[in-house]
Amino acid sequence: MHIAAKIAALTALSLASSPALASMNASGGAQITARVPAICDISANNFILTESGLISGSVQEFCNTSTAYQVFASHRPLAMSEIATVRYGARVTSLDDSGLATVAFRYGQRLENVPVEIDAQSLSAPLAVAFTLSAV
Repeated sequence: MHIAAKIAALTALSLASSPALASMNASGGAQITARVPAICDISANNFILTESGLISGSVQEFCNTSTAYQVFASHRPLAMSEIATVRYGARVTSLDDSGLATVAFRYGQRLENVPVEIDAQSLSAPLAVAFTLSAV
C-alpha cells in the first residue's frame, strides 16, 4: 500500500472513531422499556400422613402478574362413600366425584407458603392430590 493511501486510511479511521462533542447546555435522553414475562408456579413440599388420617404440609405459590389466578386440587374421582377435604390456608373444600376442586382464588403478585391439610376418611383406594395454578 502506498504511503498516501495509508495516511488517508488512518485519517478516515481517526475521524470515524473521534467522540462527538456537545455544548454545555445540550440535553438528551433515552427511554428504556422492558417486558417481564408473566410467570406463575406452584410447588408442593412433602406431605406427611399422620395416624389420625390427616396429611399435612405446605404449598408455595409464586405469581408475578397483577391479574388473578386460581389454585386447583386435582385427584381421582371419589366414590359416594368416600370423604375427603382439603384445608388450603383458611379455606376448606370438599373433594368430590369430579376430580377437580378450586381451593383458592388470588389477586395480584404473590410469593407465599400456604399450609395445607388433607383429611381423607373412608377411602376405598389410595388418594393422591396434586395442586395446580391457572391464571385467569
